Amino acid sequence: MFEGVYSVLPTPFTSGGDVDVASLKKVVELIVGAGVNGVTALGVTGEVSRLSEKERGLIVDTVVTQVNGRAKVIVGASADGVRTCIDYSKEAQSLGASAVMVSPPRALKLNTESVVGHYKALAAAVGDLPIVVQDYPPISGFAMEARSEEHTSELQSHVRISYAVF
Repeated sequence: MFEGVYSVLPTPFTSGGDVDVASLKKVVELIVGAGVNGVTALGVTGEVSRLSEKERGLIVDTVVTQVNGRAKVIVGASADGVRTCIDYSKEAQSLGASAVMVSPPRALKLNTESVVGHYKALAAAVGDLPIVVQDYPPISGFAMEARSEEHTSELQSHVRISYAVF
């Protein structure tokens, strides 16, 4: 389902601090035109935590529209709470995303059961929308373990675990 090369998109801004839609379209064209299999918008390592709901929707809509079916679009939908994560995922789904990428929520004391519960609740809410489980411990404070992977692999919409190492 998800093979090949995927590129994480930067989010360009104007000098006034607004999302630069024209530049975002150019970046998408450059990257998709280079032949990637997919792009990821709203990853966890950049400005995503500072975006408003309106800006998130604008970015997803712009990327999906600009890609226009030529590549897959994975949308970052990580959030500290499962309800917000579900809202982000449903919006991405309604705008035409191919999948969502979600890190474990940030919390003081995460354990395997709470992380698996987070993904199960998300999977139940989004139906057949694929979920890419992003393992990025510096952000979540939780490292996916073999035991976590065994539990999350039970989820029907689970795609794979994406390891982000910096």
